[in-house]
Amino acid sequence: MTTGSSALKEFWIDNVLPFLAALPPYVLSIVAAFCIYFAIQLARKERIKGASLLGAFAFLSVVLAYFPQLDSVQALSIQVRLRKNIDRAEEILADLKQLSILSAKSSYMSMAWNSRGMPAIRDRQAVLDEVQKQLTALQVSEAQKREASHPYVQMIGVDLYVVFLGIMESYATWKEAQLNQVPDPQRQDEVHKLGAILEAWRKEMYPGPVSELDNYDLQAYLKKATPGKIIDAKDIPNVEKLRQEILSLYRESKDQQRYSDATISFIEKYSMNDRSMYGGPDQKMFEVFGVKFASPRP
Repeated sequence: MTTGSSALKEFWIDNVLPFLAALPPYVLSIVAAFCIYFAIQLARKERIKGASLLGAFAFLSVVLAYFPQLDSVQALSIQVRLRKNIDRAEEILADLKQLSILSAKSSYMSMAWNSRGMPAIRDRQAVLDEVQKQLTALQVSEAQKREASHPYVQMIGVDLYVVFLGIMESYATWKEAQLNQVPDPQRQDEVHKLGAILEAWRKEMYPGPVSELDNYDLQAYLKKATPGKIIDAKDIPNVEKLRQEILSLYRESKDQQRYSDATISFIEKYSMNDRSMYGGPDQKMFEVFGVKFASPRP
């Protein structure tokens, strides 16, 4: 059975507080002023109970008048919640909604490209940049963002390794073409020796850093992917310069936790693709070694 105190509390919650909360702030301020005045008068007459009640009522009126500016306040056993906290919750929900939209975009992109290769790096990075912005808006820590993006960032190194390998493969193919350009029985031993060197080199190249994706040494893999036995001494410094260029791009991308703009441009320009096939690697081969095929490659 409900006691008198409980009934009074329920009456306040269900009737009085909603009515008071709906009043304009200036009305509540006037009510609070009157309550304080009469509480003082009752206190002078030693009517402490009445004065305390009016004092509590004045306090409640002030709370309701300035509710939008307050975090929270406990009055008459009732927790009054902050409007700005509600606004913050709405912001978070909006951010989560945006993150869901980005997740849907990523899913649709994956399904659209399923069995059709992969979308361009630039397009993938644009979607992931939006994801990063939303994670920042949700106050996800840098450590958490780095942990989430770690596999993706590691694949940047793999992509750069593949471009380097393509350039070295172009050079190796050019070397073979030079020996086979003019048939010469006296050079057959040299042809077989080069073939054996390149066969052994190609067997060692795969699967590359993807075999230890979580933690690999890109510099070590780039050195391993360099066919040193067939590179002329004068070209060794240029190959080292190319390796350092790739390592610099990878460090830059790791720092940004994304394909840097320079990395995207490098991969787009020098990698093999459906449109230019060997054009990218052959172009970089010419820039590094100063050689090119006598005729366009098939």
